[in-house]
Amino acid sequence: MKNKNSLSLISAIMISLLFISGCTGFGGTGAQDSSENIIKDPSECISITDEAEKIACFTQAATYKKDIDICTENIDIEPLRDGCIMAVAIAKDDEDLCDLMSNMTKETTSQDKMCKAMITLDTKYCDQIKVFGGMGQSMMIGTCYAFIVEKTKDAKICEQLSSEIAKSYCYMAAANVTGDIEYCRMIPKESQRDDCYFNYATSTGKWEYCADITASWDRKDCYTQASIKAKDPDGCMKLAYPDECLLEISELTGNISICAQIGTSTHKKKCYTSTIQKIIDTGKVSGCEKIPEDTTRYGCMIAFAEKERDTKICKNIPATYIEHKECYMTAFTFETSPKACNPFEDDKTIWKVCSNAVAKNAESISTCEKIKHEPSQLLCRAKIQDDPEICYSIYIGKWSATEELDLISDCITEIALSNPSSDSIGLCNSIKISDDIAEKMENMNTLDSGRERLEYNIKKCKEKVISKMLSIDDPEAQALCREEDGEISEDRKSCWINPGHSAVNANCFTQECLGKY
Repeated sequence: MKNKNSLSLISAIMISLLFISGCTGFGGTGAQDSSENIIKDPSECISITDEAEKIACFTQAATYKKDIDICTENIDIEPLRDGCIMAVAIAKDDEDLCDLMSNMTKETTSQDKMCKAMITLDTKYCDQIKVFGGMGQSMMIGTCYAFIVEKTKDAKICEQLSSEIAKSYCYMAAANVTGDIEYCRMIPKESQRDDCYFNYATSTGKWEYCADITASWDRKDCYTQASIKAKDPDGCMKLAYPDECLLEISELTGNISICAQIGTSTHKKKCYTSTIQKIIDTGKVSGCEKIPEDTTRYGCMIAFAEKERDTKICKNIPATYIEHKECYMTAFTFETSPKACNPFEDDKTIWKVCSNAVAKNAESISTCEKIKHEPSQLLCRAKIQDDPEICYSIYIGKWSATEELDLISDCITEIALSNPSSDSIGLCNSIKISDDIAEKMENMNTLDSGRERLEYNIKKCKEKVISKMLSIDDPEAQALCREEDGEISEDRKSCWINPGHSAVNANCFTQECLGKY
């Protein structure tokens, strides 16, 4: 029973010791609580219901005020009251106060000696520590020496100790306070030596010292934490399963080349997704080339084309990929000069994309007249003159009924977007299949699919109008969103998100409606 009391005393005093010293991680003593968090008035402790928290509160207040009466008047549990007395004695730098501890504490764990050692930094008091029954005595002596080493940075005092346990605590503190790994090697007990290597490696990022740890689980954990600390993927490769470690470093650094070292497809995909935005924000387009997966790599290039408004980037995307056209559409988003489109006249697709962008951005009829691509010129005129009937003049050939319908729809959509309102929704609903297009579709037996296409185009027009209204906080947007949501939200094609793609920064209609209202 007495041994049990001794152990409880040791535990109580060790808690107090940690509170007093602030000793924690490797590389020196830990920081004390900030002044904002310190309890300064014991009255703050009275209302605390948790007994352990209340005692800790009184101890903190007593230490702050350097008032031992706060300990004796408010803490009934003898070992914890003694811990409070020790804290005040050290705060006041008054070794005589250590003698006020209870006789039981003095006789069973010699905490008065520990208290005096912590004030005077004299190892003679550590050597006088006796624990009733002997259990934990070496630990207490070692802890006492460790405290002095932490304060004086004098590791030579560890040589005075004969107990392996005490030496282990002392050299652990020496390694901690000096940052010298050699003190870890002097620790005789294997488990504490492992702890020392672990603390050193993980606090400094020197993962190579993890190899000195004998316990396999601790060694693995050490490699992970130290590699992440150093942001060095080479340390992760010491693990049998390095993917989690590599993923975390890639997210911290934005180094996309790390992703290639990841084995599992799920982690690899997550790696590319999480790092690509950092490349876009802070890197260069050359970083995209390190991405092995085509769609993601091209999405990254599109984002740079948008950011830098540079169509040259798009040349790196094969014309056979849909991202090729998407890249040019993105790069030309803000184009206002018809001359910019002239170099692309031989590539009808890109020429159309460029001309269409200029038409949408034009602010005068004179600009429209300089656009060589006729459908885009008509779109430009219709938008400037706010005349949807001009859109129905678009004609591109006998066998292009669906494309004509799309161009007419796009033309009317641009007029609707120029002044988005509930009237614009009516304009979207007015999009129709002209008699000429209907005749073409009948001749090709495509009228039914043409009607489906018309419904789709009307839906996309309304989606764009309402999204733009939402973006400018139009008060009508909420009602329109609710009114159209049931119909439009079924079509989620515009909501797909490709990492690095310009769509990442675009608002999906459904998400915006549901998220904002």
